[in-house]
Amino acid sequence: MQFQQRLELDPELSDAGGQAITLAGLALVALAGGETDEAAALLRSSLRLANDIGAREFIFSCLLGSAEVAAQRRETVRAARLLAASDALCEEMGYMPPPLERAQRARIVTVLDTDDAALVAARSEGRALTQDEAVAYALEDHDRAVTSGPSQPPDSALHRSRS
Repeated sequence: MQFQQRLELDPELSDAGGQAITLAGLALVALAGGETDEAAALLRSSLRLANDIGAREFIFSCLLGSAEVAAQRRETVRAARLLAASDALCEEMGYMPPPLERAQRARIVTVLDTDDAALVAARSEGRALTQDEAVAYALEDHDRAVTSGPSQPPDSALHRSRS
């Protein structure tokens, strides 16, 4: 892929934060084109980098992007969990998302039925995840989605309270 080659060659993007931002941006482009597998792979890479450097705003963006991947795939339970986890992290940080991320959130919400009991439960579970659990869940789901389709999170991750 030409964007990844540019990422590897551009010295200005050699730091992990720059790479995380670039990968997340490329994921948005892939999502806009309906390329959910490409977006998932880019978000997985971005999320790992963001998590490694403790960049919480980038982690939020990747969780939100992962929720949109799930929403586009009509994996509504996963989308609801990831959206709620990103909302909780956003609130915890006191972060005000820019218009692009607010629009992304609105796109995800349009796919979710707020009266569906399973989605209400999934949102509650997502809000209860710690940041580390949310990251692990997003990465696990990406890994499983690429190899075998949608999955449920481990029970241990769903029943812990947010600390």
